[in-house]
Amino acid sequence: MEELNEIEKSLVIAFENAITEYCAQEIESKSIITQKIEEKFRDLGDQLGFESCPSSYSNRWLFDLCWYKNNSEDCLEEVSLVLECELSDRNIRGLKYDFEKILQSNSEHKVFICMTLPKNYDNIEQASLELIEVVYQKCLNSYKRLEKGTRVLLLFINDYDDVYHQIIIKH
Repeated sequence: MEELNEIEKSLVIAFENAITEYCAQEIESKSIITQKIEEKFRDLGDQLGFESCPSSYSNRWLFDLCWYKNNSEDCLEEVSLVLECELSDRNIRGLKYDFEKILQSNSEHKVFICMTLPKNYDNIEQASLELIEVVYQKCLNSYKRLEKGTRVLLLFINDYDDVYHQIIIKH
């Protein structure tokens, strides 16, 4: 497996913490888990000096979440991270649709969060690898506007609240 950089490591920890907090509440709701994930990622973005959208006071802006900086004239200077979180759609077509959104961004960090396919996998890694092979790596390699070496952090959760992560890289 590809080595994570420091920001990617922090993103994985934020994801794991969000899932842990969600599980402690003992409430099953995709919207609550999504809120927890967004909260943890916003907090991390704040620590790193980025504004986040959506913030606690603003609406979504193109992606489920992004980190950005404005210049001194309050014009957009950079978008460092884009994130799509698809926890309700578990068919390949829907997952592929949301995944391809992040490929359109020139942000340094691209993150995609999803459930594994609804199969009887006891092993989250096996379930995740199927999605990577069938959908994500193929889509990443096919998109012509991204440079070779572009990285996408994939974060998975299954029906048992197990988590798994993997980096995929454009070849």
